[in-house]
Amino acid sequence: MVITVCNQKGGSTKTTTAAIIARTLAGRGFDVLVVDGDPQGGISALFGITGPGVFDALCGDDPPPIDAGGLRVLPADHRLDKIAYTLPPFDLVELVKRYPAGATVIDTPPTVQGITRCAALAADVVIVPADISRTTIGPTLYTLGELAALKKRGRVVLVGKVPKDDARGFTADLYREFIAELGKSYAGTLPRSVAMQKAAAGLAKVPAAAVEIMRGLL
Repeated sequence: MVITVCNQKGGSTKTTTAAIIARTLAGRGFDVLVVDGDPQGGISALFGITGPGVFDALCGDDPPPIDAGGLRVLPADHRLDKIAYTLPPFDLVELVKRYPAGATVIDTPPTVQGITRCAALAADVVIVPADISRTTIGPTLYTLGELAALKKRGRVVLVGKVPKDDARGFTADLYREFIAELGKSYAGTLPRSVAMQKAAAGLAKVPAAAVEIMRGLL
């Protein structure tokens, strides 16, 4: 199973969500490989690892994944920027075949081109995290459209607080508007909390609410 996490919008909690997915799957007994497809190396930094990784593998080397507390990780760094936007479409399909795992989680940069497109084509499941904000609706819908053009279904996980049924105000109205825009692409809402951030970094257990949502996605 290959899970790609993407959204054209930067700052949409992609890396945190990818880490939560990886740790949830590991907690279910999966052998998990994390592929850092972002030249900024966000998930590599979150796990506190450096070394040869995705860039080297895509350039013909065979670096071993690095252990990160029960996860195997192919890290990324700034060198990946040299090739991230010119990769042939199926390069990550081939990379994933070279590194077999029970579950592979691919984190991506804030774009739907280049390496993100490759990651989508390699995926069995595509998850699109989206923070609940006005500036995120447009990019998220654009991401879903680009995925559909690749014949991939994006499943959107909102990140924030679910308002009570009778709640009123800007935030509650925006939440309902976002869900209405997403339609059947909406797959659930993850809480934005310190507990989630600690879980992503491996400093705490993944909250039960997140585990339940992931169970329905994967």
